[in-house]
Amino acid sequence: MLGRRKPYTRIGLRRLSCVRCGDPAARQVVFPIDGLWRPLCTECDEKLNLLYLVFMCDPDIEKKIDEYRE
Repeated sequence: MLGRRKPYTRIGLRRLSCVRCGDPAARQVVFPIDGLWRPLCTECDEKLNLLYLVFMCDPDIEKKIDEYRE
């Protein structure tokens, strides 16, 4: 699986595909298990953030996701 120890640059990130679905990457996230930065498309990044908020039982999930999308 694609990943690196340092965050990708903006230019470098644009050249990559999302590690989950293969769409063009727009964002990146560091995975805590191995400490590698991985590229994600906007949709997969939003899904990952939603999953985190649900897992943490956040009371303002909809508000936070809407703010994040803006």
